[in-house]
Amino acid sequence: MSTATMPTTEQLLDQITATKAQLSVLEGRLAGLLDQLSAALDEGEIDPKFSHDDWTFTHSEGRKSWVYPDTVKKHIKALQELAQSDGTATMKQGDGYWIIKAPAI
Repeated sequence: MSTATMPTTEQLLDQITATKAQLSVLEGRLAGLLDQLSAALDEGEIDPKFSHDDWTFTHSEGRKSWVYPDTVKKHIKALQELAQSDGTATMKQGDGYWIIKAPAI
């Protein structure tokens, strides 16, 4: 029975950075392809929902968000701080994660 050897920390970091670099290239390529797909939608060549090779494509208009004036932001911030200080707001902690940044070029 053989036991799998764990990579050294250096090997692990090399694998992570190589994978992250590949992912950045793929994300860039995908973004360009999705722009072309959106152009096809805008030109009426495709529907906003369709299937291709068992993959489902659905165009989303995106989430709506609101931009508030500074006075409202300050009021909301004050109310949040009050709720935190008097205990009516509860804190929740998300799962931990790694941030990995490529070197600046």
